[in-house]
Amino acid sequence: MLEKKSRSLVSIVFVPLVFILQMFIFSTAGYGQRLDSTEVNEWVDIPVLEWEEFNSYDGGFRVRTPGPFAERIDTVKTAIGPIAYHSFMFVMNKEAYAENVFYMVSYCDYPKGALHNDSLELTTAFLDATIDEAVKAVRGELVYQQPIEINGFPGRFWRIHYRSGDAVIKTKAYVINNRYYQIQTAMTQEMGLNKASDEFLDSFRIINSAGSSR
Repeated sequence: MLEKKSRSLVSIVFVPLVFILQMFIFSTAGYGQRLDSTEVNEWVDIPVLEWEEFNSYDGGFRVRTPGPFAERIDTVKTAIGPIAYHSFMFVMNKEAYAENVFYMVSYCDYPKGALHNDSLELTTAFLDATIDEAVKAVRGELVYQQPIEINGFPGRFWRIHYRSGDAVIKTKAYVINNRYYQIQTAMTQEMGLNKASDEFLDSFRIINSAGSSR
C-alpha cells in the first residue's frame, strides 16, 4: 500500500515554469558565460539594493529580499488536475548584479490528502521526486542535499549545478499540510558561496496558518 501511494505522489510532482525562466535569464542576460576574477571583484564592489522584509498574508510567509518582488500565478497541469503556482521573484539586472541573479519564493496548494503528509516516508518520496525532476529540467547535477524542517514540518535543502557547471541553483522546500513552498536563489558558479543567498534562504518564515495547520 505504501509503495502504491509513493508512486502516486511521484506522479503529481511537476516542474513549474520557473525552471524555464531560470535558464532564460542566464542565457539572455549573459550570466551563463564564465566570468573572470576581475569581473567578479568589480561586481562585488557595486552596492546592492537595500534589503526589506516582504510579507505575503495570502501565501502565509515572510522573507527578507534585496529588492521588490514581482508576482505571477501560473496554472500547471498535473495528474490530479490544474494547480495554481504562485511565484514571487526579484531579478537583478547586470548593472546592479553583485552576488545572485534572482531571488524567489513560490508555493502551491494541492488538494486535501494528495500529499499524504501524515507519512514521513511518503513526504520523503515526494521531495526525492521533486529534486529528481528539478535536476532533469535543467539537465544539471545534484551536488548537495540535506533534510531540514520549519515549525516542525519536513523539508529539504539542495544545490544543483547546470549549464556545464557555470550556473548554480540553491533551493529550500517545505511540505506543510497540503502546501508546497520553494525558496530559491540562482547565481554563477563563481558566486556559489555568498552571504546574500544565505540571508534570503534562511530568512523564510511561516506567518499564519494558511496551509500550515496540522
